[in-house]
Amino acid sequence: RVCEGKTADQVVIAIGHLQATGSEIAERDFSERTVIGGLECVSPDAFSDQVAYTALGHIHKAQRVSGRENVRYAGSPLPMSFAEKHYRHGVVLVTFDRGEMVLMEKKECPLLVSLISVPAGDAASPDGVLEELRNLTEPEDKTAPAPYLEVKVLLDEPEPMLRQQIEEVLAGRHFRLARIVSLYRTGDATVEDLENTGMALHEMSPLQIVQSTFERTYQTDMPKELATLFQEACLSLTIKEEEQA
Repeated sequence: RVCEGKTADQVVIAIGHLQATGSEIAERDFSERTVIGGLECVSPDAFSDQVAYTALGHIHKAQRVSGRENVRYAGSPLPMSFAEKHYRHGVVLVTFDRGEMVLMEKKECPLLVSLISVPAGDAASPDGVLEELRNLTEPEDKTAPAPYLEVKVLLDEPEPMLRQQIEEVLAGRHFRLARIVSLYRTGDATVEDLENTGMALHEMSPLQIVQSTFERTYQTDMPKELATLFQEACLSLTIKEEEQA
């Protein structure tokens, strides 16, 4: 209805901060997850074809929605987590003529601070990680911002001195230790423990908090049936609070 009465020269643009159904998010990025586990995702059918361009925010990876060129996430202009270090970050420049989109250009943003993972692939033993850190080549330009460093360690049991050992290896070097990811062997599986990520509870959805607690307690993933029941309970509570507001 918003397009009713518009002239041929007028451009209708829609913007929204939401998660569209089917959009791709980083596997380990808590900041862009939805509040109630995806139940409130917006269907792509909600984006009218009469709108010349729909600019969406919330998802950090640049992408089209349902293959439509004029419905897009521009993505974040810089990495928001280590899960996004290989994204092509930037902005979208859109040109309109007589009410229609005629050109869409992706403008990449320069990476101001690099993100480095040690190891680059899967987590390794403490000795292997420490050796790789010792051999890590420092940036030549010491006036540039120091890279953020993610360290991934595979453990059989907690290592109380691990952080101190890592800090000693990095002392005086041009790196900033951002986080230590400790993976614990539990039979054929591993359980992840994030240390010093700076991730607060308010950045996680209720479902993520419950899933994390369940995994730590029972050393296994939370059953899908239980997760669905929890999502439904959260949604019901949210609707009730909105009705009372």
